[in-house]
Amino acid sequence: MNVSFRPELGQSLTIPISLAYTRTAELCFTATLDSQDYLQLQQDGAKVQFWSNFPAPGRTHGEWGEIDFADIPDTNPENAVSLLTTTRDESHEHTIYLKISIPFTDNTSKLYSYTYRIVYPTGETKWLGAFGHNGTITIQPTDEDQRISFLGDGWRREQSTRVWDSSEGAVTQAVTVAKCLREDWTVWSIGIESILAETKDSSLLFLVPCFPSLAIPSTLVLSASPGVAMAMTERGDITAVGSGSVHVSSYCSDSDIDSFIQQIYKFSSTHCRLLGESNSSIIVSSPIESSPITVLAIPLLQWPHSTAYAAAIGWSNLAPSYVPSVEHPIALYSPPSNAIHFYESTVTAISLVIPSSGVKFILCPLHSTRGKDITLQIAVLTSHVLLEQQDQILPTPPPSPRLKPIDNAGPSASSDAPPSVEPDRSSKPLTSSKGVLAAFRKVIVGLAFFLSMWLRRLFQRKQHKPAVHADVSDVSERTPLLGQSDADSSRAVPGVSEARPLKSDLCFSLLEGGDVVCIMREPSKTRSAELHHQSMFHLGTRQLKPLDFEALKEGVIRVNLGSVGTMNSLLRVFPAQ
Repeated sequence: MNVSFRPELGQSLTIPISLAYTRTAELCFTATLDSQDYLQLQQDGAKVQFWSNFPAPGRTHGEWGEIDFADIPDTNPENAVSLLTTTRDESHEHTIYLKISIPFTDNTSKLYSYTYRIVYPTGETKWLGAFGHNGTITIQPTDEDQRISFLGDGWRREQSTRVWDSSEGAVTQAVTVAKCLREDWTVWSIGIESILAETKDSSLLFLVPCFPSLAIPSTLVLSASPGVAMAMTERGDITAVGSGSVHVSSYCSDSDIDSFIQQIYKFSSTHCRLLGESNSSIIVSSPIESSPITVLAIPLLQWPHSTAYAAAIGWSNLAPSYVPSVEHPIALYSPPSNAIHFYESTVTAISLVIPSSGVKFILCPLHSTRGKDITLQIAVLTSHVLLEQQDQILPTPPPSPRLKPIDNAGPSASSDAPPSVEPDRSSKPLTSSKGVLAAFRKVIVGLAFFLSMWLRRLFQRKQHKPAVHADVSDVSERTPLLGQSDADSSRAVPGVSEARPLKSDLCFSLLEGGDVVCIMREPSKTRSAELHHQSMFHLGTRQLKPLDFEALKEGVIRVNLGSVGTMNSLLRVFPAQ
């Protein structure tokens, strides 16, 4: 039986341990063996053990004893959606592990020895190391984090965090406040209102270590207070600009997860929401009122034996518009892996398997619409607002029928004609002769105006001869329904055909530029090969033709409609003709 241990038998190691954020060092040991050999050990009731003088519950200082290796906790819970970018190794090997916690009261280094063995229920013990060739591990504690260097005079220590202040005035130009001493980090950036694609203008920076270590490495979190923006260069330089402070903290397994999250949010100005947490990961999203929601799942501890972690989101943490149903499903889409999953009820939470470096994905509601001859569901992955059904721009109408002219609107009407006057019924009775004459004059003027208008209309009827007009521009009347300028402006609308429906099935106001990407789904899965022919997309009055499309699963495709160029554009979806 061949067992591969980490660290190896007989090895001598010195491990620096940072006590900058905690007073407990954590080490992880692993043993890997053939799956059939492991199954045989289980059937025999045998145990693989770590034999050492490391501290353990119930053991005095320096006392030797055993610690059993155990199975790695399951990171693939039932109904979980895998967001791994690579498939899991299907090798015929099985890995078991053990974790050791070493408390420190001072910075004194500690030396420990170890070996490995297999113990059977019969009492038989098989030692896997040679006599006198034990391995040794020296733990060298330090108050500094060996992975990052804090630069400048603005830093101070506050309990389990490091704090940088811009001192009295605002820093008007970006200054380098820290530098990563290793290059193998995965960096996630969160702004005030969104999950950022680049590590600049950051309110929160998550630095996930991607390097192997016997000591369990933790994720570094940098929080910028209101008034300060952070950035990180490709060389690992971390800069800050503005007036305020930067707080650096790191989660440890003996930390309280709720207190840790409250701490990083307390020091930060971000409005991004916490959607879920566990003892090894955190899930943060853009504001839940937006559509779609961009979500980050970030591991907080890097177990050397794990390449994946379990995470979950409760539906109660989302906005009401994200409560799924059969009519309005919620799509979960991960661009790195092209994984997609649809939720049609809240029976189960959003259960995920995420890679050890973290992952970004999208949650977006689907909206039902008519296809050419089927029903479709469409999710727009570009930031948008769904509008109510809106009238399309109407095609050119036919010439307006001749309407009865409006009084005093003809070409011969005088602009100086006096208006009709009615007696003022609200005034007091006229008792003097002067008042009677004034009232009589008003009546005479009104009768004269009425008589002149009647004679003019009679004259126009006698002179009029019907004619067929070849163009609406020949119509001489101006009516409240159609004037000359209205006829000219409605004669042609580029890109709009007369056969198009007057109402779009769906209308979205796009809130950002860049490529417009949609998910199209046919729930019945009967016509999946023709989905991209079922709908037409218009940006304003311009028809968009898909640049490319990709089948994600049966009955589901991803469509790229190309670049919008500007924000606040209207995207309309019609059934194909």
